[in-house]
Amino acid sequence: MQKPPIGIAPELAAQLRMQSAFTSALGTAPGWLADAAKLKRLQALCLTEQERKLVGSMISLAEAPKKRLSFEPGMAIRWTIEVAQYRNLSTLDAVKAKLAQFPKGTVFLWIPVNAGQAEAEKKTVFGELKTFLAARGMSLEEQPPK
Repeated sequence: MQKPPIGIAPELAAQLRMQSAFTSALGTAPGWLADAAKLKRLQALCLTEQERKLVGSMISLAEAPKKRLSFEPGMAIRWTIEVAQYRNLSTLDAVKAKLAQFPKGTVFLWIPVNAGQAEAEKKTVFGELKTFLAARGMSLEEQPPK
């Protein structure tokens, strides 16, 4: 069993871990889409300011007019993609399953990470996801150069 942080009673530490697991499970689960309204209800259940801020970050991502879709090539695993508040999607099937949960008309913003690394793969994945989304009435735009 993990030791509680200094100054926190073991009973409270367990409750804080439970709160964190609860918000993560409901706010970032692969099986459903937690939109801004659901996330606001979840935020109202949070017991600590830290957890409310964490859920607030999820709400900001969910409310964005263009949903963030970041692609990051990796070393230990081939790559990961984040879709709004959903992280560590490491297979194309997992990414497509999550994207399919969003409503028609959703616009995603492609944000590749680590410029110069795996550029050909980034281009391939972008094209495949753009086609996938278009077939479902959604779109994928490239982030404008800075």
